[in-house]
Amino acid sequence: IASSSMSLSETGLINIIAQHERSIEGIVNSFPGAENPDGRPNAPAVLHIGSGFSCRPSAHHNRWRNYADIKSFLLVLPRDALGGKLSNLEPLAIPYGERWRRRFQDNAVRVQIFDSVPNIIDFQFSGGEYRPDIEHAGITWLGWEFTFSVEVLEMDDSLLQESGDGNYLLTESGDALIIE
Repeated sequence: IASSSMSLSETGLINIIAQHERSIEGIVNSFPGAENPDGRPNAPAVLHIGSGFSCRPSAHHNRWRNYADIKSFLLVLPRDALGGKLSNLEPLAIPYGERWRRRFQDNAVRVQIFDSVPNIIDFQFSGGEYRPDIEHAGITWLGWEFTFSVEVLEMDDSLLQESGDGNYLLTESGDALIIE
């Protein structure tokens, strides 16, 4: 996902998030990055987009703090299902917010994510919004919009290691440099 050749990949981040979403109770599928279906998916299903990124130089020439935001759109059921009555639909959709929160606040999940992304500095499950109006494939869906934010330190031809004191140790040709 991130390497010494400046390669933060939103698709790779989506794949890691989707892997954990697939283990949430009730989820039929969480699609990999850049593989959202064109038609009606078997629901509940999760679609993804890389909704934005930003870059900031960090400490030295060609060293970057790259930030990416990933959106997961959970499609629980079409808005017109069960006669379109929210009193019938919402009890099926609303519990997913808590399921996402529990999954992505779980320490074991966070450790796996940090172990999966080289040079990750921060991973945040930024929040979720219940949505009765998600449009996909000409259908209005009831579901959730979840946001994830990731920060990765990337550099050219260097190796980054955590120093254990909240700083990062950058090694270049046998030299060491502390990055805060």
